[in-house]
Amino acid sequence: MAVSTAALLAALPSAATVGSIASGIGTAASVLGGIQSLSGGISASKEAKNQANLATFQAQQQGAEAARMAQREASLVAEEAESTRRAQKVAYLKSGVSLEGSPLLVMEGTRARGQENVEEVLRAGGAATGAAITEGRIRAANAKAAGRESFMQGLTGAASLFKSAF
Repeated sequence: MAVSTAALLAALPSAATVGSIASGIGTAASVLGGIQSLSGGISASKEAKNQANLATFQAQQQGAEAARMAQREASLVAEEAESTRRAQKVAYLKSGVSLEGSPLLVMEGTRARGQENVEEVLRAGGAATGAAITEGRIRAANAKAAGRESFMQGLTGAASLFKSAF
């Protein structure tokens, strides 16, 4: 059974058909690439949101710890000031000095300085708490911005691939 060359050529797909198949494969690849790009952007955005939430949580924990430490230190400073005031009082009484006039003023000055020290420790603790929370908010905002940027890059990449596909 002899087959002519013309019959063989007729059985082969035409160049236009081969081009259409190749074009279809290219289009499908572009669409899949666009979906992958968009999916990557969405995934990065979700991860950035998780990072932002973690940064906020950690900042709140650090702030609470700073406040607790400041309160503890303030209690110690107050105890020390009261101990010093009592020691002064005992020393005055043992020496036979009346707790009026100058000795009373000295003891009041000791109490006032102790209270100022306590307030300073508490102010410093409040500042440390505020700084920790602010730092966490900044880290959270940066993570969210990075997530938005990743999402936009994925969206832009997908749009570009979809455009080239059609």
